[in-house]
Parts: sequence; structure tokens; C-alpha cells
Amino acid sequence: MIIQEFTIDRVINLVTGIGTALAALAALYTVRLIYRQRKDSLRPNVILGSITSGTWAAPQGDILKINWINKIQPDLNYLTFEVLNVGLGVAENVQLDIRFDLHDAIKAITDLDHQKELIFKTDYQTSLDARTTFDSTFRYFPLDKEKRDFGIILTIEQQQHKPHAYVFPDDYLHIVSCLTYLYRKSNPEMILKTENYPRLTFNLSFEDIEGKRYNAVYRVRIFVLHDNFYFSFRKER
Repeated sequence: MIIQEFTIDRVINLVTGIGTALAALAALYTVRLIYRQRKDSLRPNVILGSITSGTWAAPQGDILKINWINKIQPDLNYLTFEVLNVGLGVAENVQLDIRFDLHDAIKAITDLDHQKELIFKTDYQTSLDARTTFDSTFRYFPLDKEKRDFGIILTIEQQQHKPHAYVFPDDYLHIVSCLTYLYRKSNPEMILKTENYPRLTFNLSFEDIEGKRYNAVYRVRIFVLHDNFYFSFRKER
């Protein structure tokens, strides 16, 4: 009888101890889950916003004298895009690496240029020089090869003004204008899309306040109707 009571007491104590331990583990898990959710809710989330659409104008049809007209701000002769922090935490060390294959772009122009109107010279590192064979018009373009460092970007709620607009790469726009000119020579009514132009990617990276780094890759989409150029970002990863 004593052995039986002793065994029952031990079982009760054991069950009670296990219950207490499970309750403690559940409480710990709940606390960690709340902490993780709170931490994630304060994480920055930097994205690339809209790109202004534009039109172009070539004085006397000279492709190398193309002027881009910003449709949102017509007084600007360049296009812009936005970098936004739509998260709830401050983003630090925000960087953007813009890339396209200049070698493939020049080859695409050369393949379309049946009358040999355009000549390109480049070191593929710092500059792109272009000229026409019919009137020797010359234009120089510095290549946008350096990473853009935006530093700290506050959240949209923390910013008391409209998000900053950044200049869209001019060297790529020149490639777009040359290709569009050559496509239109063969078919003036041709509707041009992303597939008609070299691949342009924006590699975005940023950190939270604890130093954890996040990365995203965006591809630029293009649609051209008459003289109107529409650009947009599509996130690939």
C-alpha cells in the first residue's frame, strides 16, 4: 500500500513537473514569436518606385541630338525614378548598382545599322563616344558604372516631403534612342517593347539597424508608342 501511494505521488509530481516545463516553453516561444514579429514589423523595405515617362525630339532628325522630355516635369531634359522605403524601419547603407551589357548593345545597333550611319568608340569603362557618318555629329556620354550610394533612407511616414527623384541612366537612354531610330527606319509604325532593347537591371541592397543586409534585383521594362516612351520596374528577386 505504501509503495502504491509512493508511486502515485511520484507520477503526479512528474506529470505536474512536465506540465510546468511545457508551460514555460510555451511562454518562451510566445515571447520569442512576439519579439520576432515586432522586429520584422520594424524592418525597412526599400523598393524602386515609378520611372517618369518621356518623349523625345531630334532636331532635323539628328539621332545624336535627341532631347528627352520629362512628361511629368517638361522643363527637365532627363528622366527620373524614385527609391522608396515602404517599411517601418530606417534603411541604412542603401546602394544601387545599375548594369547593362554595353558590348551587346553596340552589337545590336551595328546589326541594325545597314547604312552604317553610326560609329561608336568606347573603353567599356568610363565613356561612350558616338558620331554619325553623314554629317560627323559627335556626342560624348560618360558611362554610369559607379554604384550609387544613397546612405540612409527614412520611411515614407518619417519623410516630411516628397521622396527624392534620381536621374535615370543617360547612357542607356542613348542606346534606346539609337535603336529606336534604326527600328523606325525599317518600320515607322513598329510598336517597340522590352525585348527590342538591351537588358537593364537595377541591383538594390540595404541594411536594417542591426546590420542585416537585404538584396533585390529589378529589371526595367520598356514600351514605346509613337514618340512616347514608358518605363517601369519589375522585381525579379
